[in-house]
Amino acid sequence: MVQVRKLILLLGLALVVFASQDLWVTFSPIVTNASFALGVSVTHVGFLAITYPIFFLILTVPSGILLDRNFKLWLSLGAVLTFLGGIGRLADTSSYTWLLACQLLAALGQPFLLNGFVPFATRVYEAKRALVISMLGLAMYLGAIFALATGVPLYRGGGILLVAVPPAAISFVGLLLFFGGIQVVEVRPTEITIPDFRSVAGRRDLWLVGVILGLGVAAFDNLANWLEPALRPVGLESVAGEVVAVAIIAGLVSV
Repeated sequence: MVQVRKLILLLGLALVVFASQDLWVTFSPIVTNASFALGVSVTHVGFLAITYPIFFLILTVPSGILLDRNFKLWLSLGAVLTFLGGIGRLADTSSYTWLLACQLLAALGQPFLLNGFVPFATRVYEAKRALVISMLGLAMYLGAIFALATGVPLYRGGGILLVAVPPAAISFVGLLLFFGGIQVVEVRPTEITIPDFRSVAGRRDLWLVGVILGLGVAAFDNLANWLEPALRPVGLESVAGEVVAVAIIAGLVSV
């Protein structure tokens, strides 16, 4: 029974992570169309996606510390915030302000999800730690690929409302499974260890890795958001999302 609950929990977390990344770039393949529908500029629509890296940059260290202190509580918070951000969109897909508020909720939850990969695998699947981390990482990439590849056909079929349905539905199912299995995670109060930022700041290898990862995220966010309006003058805007999705797949294959 415990193994079944662990599997349910893993599946639920993977779906929530998938939905989180879908929520990140939901509007990226339809930036221009969304700006017309919402009555705002293309820049405003692009800002919806930019909230994710901004929040991750601000919260990555605090979220890691909080997860170490009470892993079960803060991972659950990340899952709930993702669900609220996804399901909340359906209440009013015609209001940019409302969509931004929901995006902020999802962006707030993302650091707790992504920084929870390693402690989750260690606590729940210690013997298969590397495999579970890889599975959660794959779910993360697949969520972005799905959003980028399906944005245009979904928008053509039912506008922004239909585009917002998949991440909402997936986050709902994921949350149900997540709380169906979260009981297997034991509460282990951990003393908070405040990092020695002076010693960290002095490590050139960490700065190098940080710059590489930062440039990668910046390149992806720019490509995902601004390729569609850039291709519109030559009539290729409808393939922008698919192009970025294929680029992610190519990256995964090369890895």
